Amino acid sequence: MKVAVALLGMLSCAAAFPWPYPAQFDHSNCTIKADSPTIVAKNSGSALLDSAISRYTAIIAKERFWPPADYKLKKPETTGTLGKLLVEVATDSEDLNMETDESYTLDIPAGGDATLKANTVYGAMRGLETFSQLLATIDGQRVVRGTPLHIEDRPALAHRGISLDTARNYYPVSDLKRTLDAMSYNKMNVLHWHVVDAQSWPIESKTYPEL
Repeated sequence: MKVAVALLGMLSCAAAFPWPYPAQFDHSNCTIKADSPTIVAKNSGSALLDSAISRYTAIIAKERFWPPADYKLKKPETTGTLGKLLVEVATDSEDLNMETDESYTLDIPAGGDATLKANTVYGAMRGLETFSQLLATIDGQRVVRGTPLHIEDRPALAHRGISLDTARNYYPVSDLKRTLDAMSYNKMNVLHWHVVDAQSWPIESKTYPEL
């Protein structure tokens, strides 16, 4: 029973408090409309960032999360409307290793355009996930609560992974894809995939030939 209550409490806070909880999170008490926010990359030549923006645009358009604790609430009063999310990265480099900077800063005002700034495209991707988690739907109205808000975030640990053993256990492809999505939602960065038990590596990847 205590576990159920705890989970319900987490769900009720999901719209206002992203997961994992940011390193710094300053917020106020205004609620703004966020009907169809667009995401725009400023001066970026990264195909990876463009792909991430397209992915999160689709996620935001599809999801209509209504926190369970808010089921009885009527459409909230709003003080403004969210415009675009402007994404800025300091470098277009797509190099990825355990030292990659995944920090970002996210500012959402009580009306107007929001800004997401990061040193790398990977930091921007973490910020996009946080932005998507801040959106909630109450009585049919999509909103962002707690504005104006300011987030400065970075991973607490460089290695945040999960181990998946398909050598000894069968998982359909749909489960593997769902696991990757869940890792993204939780800002994890390492998939340890135990694919085979053989001494050789009898798997060819055309996408990553050096795997």
